[in-house]
Amino acid sequence: YHRGYQTALSNMVEMQSNSFRAEDVVFNFDRPEARQELKVGDRFSVGFISESGSDSRLTSEQPRDPSDSRVNVRAFVVTDSITDATSASLHYKDPNALALGFSESDRTRMDRGLVKSNLQNPYAAFAATDGYASIIETPGFGGTVRVAGFFGHEGGRQKADARNFGSQAELAYKLDSSSKISLAFGALFENGSVLGTVGSGAFKLGNGTMTMYSGIGGSYQLDAKTTLRGAMYAGWTKPSLANDSLITGMSNLITTAFNMGIERRELAQKGDVFSFSVAQPLRVENGSMQFNLPYARDDVSDVVYSTNLTQDMGSKGREIDLEAVYAFPVEDDTSLSFGGVYRHDAGHVAGKEDVLGVLRVTRKF
Repeated sequence: YHRGYQTALSNMVEMQSNSFRAEDVVFNFDRPEARQELKVGDRFSVGFISESGSDSRLTSEQPRDPSDSRVNVRAFVVTDSITDATSASLHYKDPNALALGFSESDRTRMDRGLVKSNLQNPYAAFAATDGYASIIETPGFGGTVRVAGFFGHEGGRQKADARNFGSQAELAYKLDSSSKISLAFGALFENGSVLGTVGSGAFKLGNGTMTMYSGIGGSYQLDAKTTLRGAMYAGWTKPSLANDSLITGMSNLITTAFNMGIERRELAQKGDVFSFSVAQPLRVENGSMQFNLPYARDDVSDVVYSTNLTQDMGSKGREIDLEAVYAFPVEDDTSLSFGGVYRHDAGHVAGKEDVLGVLRVTRKF
C-alpha cells in the first residue's frame, strides 16, 4: 500500500543462551564413551569413538535402522610420541583436550559430570566442538609447554555459518607429584559470528571477530583420596561488523567463565566417588551494540527516517551452576550413580532457575 508499518524485531531473534539441554544431561550422565585404541609400534596410537546400529537415546529423535551395520567414527585422537617427553596429537571433535590442565586421566571425571561444557575451555569450544585441534606437548621454561592450533565450528552450526580458528599456548608446573598449576593464553577468530552469536540479512555480522583470552587453573591433592580442581578464564573480544547491516556499532566485550570443584574417593565404601562443583558458564560482563533503525516513512518524498539506538549487551543475570554427583558399585557387575544440578539465573537470565536430578543404574552382562 506504499506506506510505512511497524514490526517487532524480537520476532527475528532466536535465543540460545548456552548448550545446556536436559535430554543430553540425562542421556550422557556417567556414560563413558567407549574409546577404542589401536597401537602402531611403540610410539604411535589411534584412539576413536565409533557408533553403529540404532541410537539408544530415549527421545523423540529418529533412531538409526538396526539393520544399518555401518560404523561411523564420531571422534578420534591420533598421538605420536616423538620422544619420551615430547608428543604430538591430532584431535577431531574433542574440545575437552583444550581444557586448561587437561590430561587423559581427566576423561573419566568429565564423563561423570552433568553439565560437561563447564569443564571445557569456553573459547576454544567455539571451534573445536565440531572441528580439529593439533597439540604439541614438550618440556620447557621449567615446566611443560602445550601449544595448540584449532579450527572448525560450534556443534549444531552449519559449516558455512562459522569458519572459526585459533591457537593457544599453555604452561604447566608441577607443585608436587600430584598437584599442578597451569597458565594459558590464546586467540580465537570467528567469521560471521561474535562469541557464537550469528546474524543474517539486515543483522549480518562481519568476518574476522577476534577474541584474546587467558586462563589460570590447577589441581591440588589434599590427601590420597581428596582432590581440589579449578580454572578461571577471561577474554577480550573486538567484534567485526558488516557494511550493509542495521548493526552500526559494537563495543569491545569482556567475558569471564570459571569452574571449581572437589572430588572425594571412598567416601562411604570402597570404589565410590563423590564430587561437588561450582561453575559459571561464559558470560558477557559488559558491552553495547548500536542499531540504525527506521521508524517512519514519508510517502510524498519517499524518505525513510531512522534513529540510532543503543542496546546493552551485558548479561542481566549471572548463571551459577551447583552440581553434585555420587557413584558407587552395588555388586561386581552393577553400579549406581545419581546426581543433581541447580542452575541459578540459568542462561544468565535474572530470575530463571533450573533444577535437574538424574539416576543411572548400570549392569554388565
